[in-house]
Amino acid sequence: MRLGIFGGSFDPPHLGHKHLAEKFVKICELDSCLIIPAYVSPHKHRTDASGVDRLNMCQLLFNEPHYEVTDIELKRTGKSYTIDTLESLVKSHPDDKIILSMGTDMLTCFTSWHRYKDILDLCDIFAFARENGGELKMHEYVEKNLPEYSDKIHIFAVNPLEMSSTEIRDLIEENADTTGYLSEEVRKYIDDRGLYS
Repeated sequence: MRLGIFGGSFDPPHLGHKHLAEKFVKICELDSCLIIPAYVSPHKHRTDASGVDRLNMCQLLFNEPHYEVTDIELKRTGKSYTIDTLESLVKSHPDDKIILSMGTDMLTCFTSWHRYKDILDLCDIFAFARENGGELKMHEYVEKNLPEYSDKIHIFAVNPLEMSSTEIRDLIEENADTTGYLSEEVRKYIDDRGLYS
């Protein structure tokens, strides 16, 4: 089975996340895609919604058969490193091929990640590159910094939906329309609980 990992802070989970996850599932021909909200991402310093709220919102957004939202990192109650999650998943899914998704910003600092070589020993990486030259820059980065792993890092150009969680939180705080940014279910959840206001 081909198992994808799609992680993030999801603060909040938005339609841009869904768009990229759908591309990930389709291009990598995944049988299942794990949606993994981070407890505290080592690359970010804070979140605005609790782990439970972010998990619940992910369940609302990714409510389709090929997605599975998991609290594997939230249960760790500490900084969540990708290698810890991968080692746990390899034990629970020993026969699966695991593919980790990441964006350009993550791949270009990948060699600074905790035990990054061990990560590449356990899984392949699917990296989203922005169209208009992003793919070429990422290939050059891999050739320069990770040449021995070039067969495990797959780079695909995608046209992402231009949105950020920070901008969406600002819209919510202003009580502005988030149509096209958030699903109706996620916006209702946010409003019902007074998140980001």
